Parts: sequence; C-alpha cells; structure tokens
Amino acid sequence: MVSLKGKVVLHILPALKQGGVEHSVVNLALSQQKSGLVPVVVSQGGAMVSKLEAVGVKHVLFPAATKNPIKILCNVSRLKKLFKELDVSLVHAHSRAPAWSAYLAAKKLGIPYLTTYHGVYGHKSRFKRWYNSAMLKGQFVIVPSTYVKEHIVSIYSIDASKVIVVPHGLDISNFMKVSKSDVQDFVKRFKIPSDKPVISIVGRLTRLKGHRVLFDALAQLKQDFVCVVAGPARKEEDLDDLKMQLKRLKLSKKVIFTGSVDGRLVYANSDILVSASIQPETFGLTMLEAHAFGVPVVATAHGGATEIVLDGVTGLWVEPKDADDLARGLSIMLSLSPAEMKKMKEASKKRALEFDLNESVKATLKVYQNML
Repeated sequence: MVSLKGKVVLHILPALKQGGVEHSVVNLALSQQKSGLVPVVVSQGGAMVSKLEAVGVKHVLFPAATKNPIKILCNVSRLKKLFKELDVSLVHAHSRAPAWSAYLAAKKLGIPYLTTYHGVYGHKSRFKRWYNSAMLKGQFVIVPSTYVKEHIVSIYSIDASKVIVVPHGLDISNFMKVSKSDVQDFVKRFKIPSDKPVISIVGRLTRLKGHRVLFDALAQLKQDFVCVVAGPARKEEDLDDLKMQLKRLKLSKKVIFTGSVDGRLVYANSDILVSASIQPETFGLTMLEAHAFGVPVVATAHGGATEIVLDGVTGLWVEPKDADDLARGLSIMLSLSPAEMKKMKEASKKRALEFDLNESVKATLKVYQNML
C-alpha cells in the first residue's frame, strides 16, 4: 500500500468550539500528526484552535459554518484554491454544510473524499435527506457506532460495505492528567459536599439531554445525594426553566450548576454519571470519559450508550424518557455495598481501556490507505 507519511489530510468542520465532534477531530488530527501524516484543520475558529496550534497542527480560518446555499457554492472555488496550495491528498469532512463545498471541490480536482457521519440528523423530509446526502458521497463513510451504521443503511439504502464503524477513542494517559489542586479547587468553588454520593450529568443544557427527566427521577429518591449539573445553556431561559422545575420539586439545595467546566473535574468528584438523553446518542463520549475515571453510568438504553455501558457491569440501562425507571436505576446504584461499587468502578476503568485512541487512529488510517 502507498505510504501515508507526509500526505496532507484536510479535515473540515463548521467551527472548533467545545463539543463531541470538535474533540474527536482535534484528537484525530493530533494523533495523525504523530503518525507522520500532515493534518490540516479548516473551520470558522473557536476555543479549541489553540490546542492544534500548540503542537504545530495547521488551522485555516474559513467560513465553513455557513448554511447559506450561495455562500456554500462560493466556498467551492475557495476550497479548490486551498486544496491546491496545500497539496491536499485526501479530504475528510465532518459536517453537512462544509461537506457540500468540500465534496464538490474535491470532485473537481479528483481528490479522494470521505466523511465521518457524527450525528443522526433529521431525515423526515425529502429536502433533509438530500441535504444530509453530502455526508454519504465519499468513497467511505466512517461512523462512531453500529447504531449510526444501521440507521444510515436503513434510511438511505447506502451500501453497508462503504460504512466503516470506528468508535471514538480516548487517550487515557493524557486524559487522566488532572492535578489534585484543580480537583480540590473545583470542590471548594462549588461547595460539593464530601459526605454525600455525587450524581452528575455532563452536557449542554438542552431538552434532548434529558435534564428534566433526571430531575423528576431525583425527586423520587429516598437516599441522600447531591447532583452536579455541568454544561452550558444555549439560552438563559433554559437554565431558568430548569431552576424553576427544581424549585417546584424542592430540590434546589440538592443540585449544583457549574456551567462550562473541565469534565475531568466533574468525573473526579462523581460516584455516578447519568446519561438521560431522550434521543439516542450517536456515541456518548461523556460516558466513556466517566468510565476512564472509574465512574459507573446510568444510561438510557438506546443508541451508542448500549455500545459503551455494559448493563449490570459498568452501570445500568434504563428506559428513555422514563423518570420512574431512571429513579429505579439510581436507587439501585445508591444501594450498592462498598464492595459492589468498587467492583463496578474497576470494571468501568477496564471498559474505557477498550476504546483506546491509538486503535481508532489505526482504523482511520486503514481507511485512508484503502482510498489512496
């Protein structure tokens, strides 16, 4: 097979703000650089650009987030010029709007093109399915879970052999590098008690993440606890609505909102992580990250969650949108003996090791090899 060393691989996505897609692209680019490839990331910028630039990975500022059809078409000629300037060998798209521009530019220049289908997008209308199809036009389509593969094969009748499952990986050794002083400062800052079990939920404060379901479940618990809610709100009203719900349930003193923080500080102070998403997660990076810290997960039993959390071993599965069943699961977890909880924590750490970033990178490089 052709050597990949020195080959320029261009990754394109809307922006590099905090998020699962952004983290996976940054991790992939950093690892590919270590493998001898020359990754270039094209986006509209964001907080995570500094992570790339700190180790010499090139980032190109580009209006990749636009969904305006005219601007998308205008981006085609701009990308053609960029691909030529950088001598790009392969284009890897990670989101629909920039995927259209990247696909058309790559096609005109005869550059191999593939995508990673990170999300299960809305597909009810014919227009939506057409818009999504930019993510299916590559020689291969990488997906993070079997759930996503089955979804797109079913909805779009794509050849299953084109769809390659490559679970997101975690660089465990680097990910676990969090200082004790930072952890202590986090506990002190948010006044997290040390004498109560800590239930946490990490993610943007949106309806889809199931915070409302979680709060209804917490109201049913007989055991003592504190709940840490980490993640930003899209709108101030979203946070206000959640606080009003807690007030009605008389839970305000038991729930701590931290806003955007380093998730590792949350995991390091958690006994249980909850993934209460009311729609299936395509993968569920927070669950994997929690497992790396030895934190069991109570997760809604659909989507990628069932491919990470082992029911009864590294956590529990509960019914989606069902506060009663979530309360049942949390109650079971809180009732575990110290020996039982220790066993589940050890199993969680072991499970996280099965999602090694190096293996994900190797699998992706194998796809590249087949394309080139």
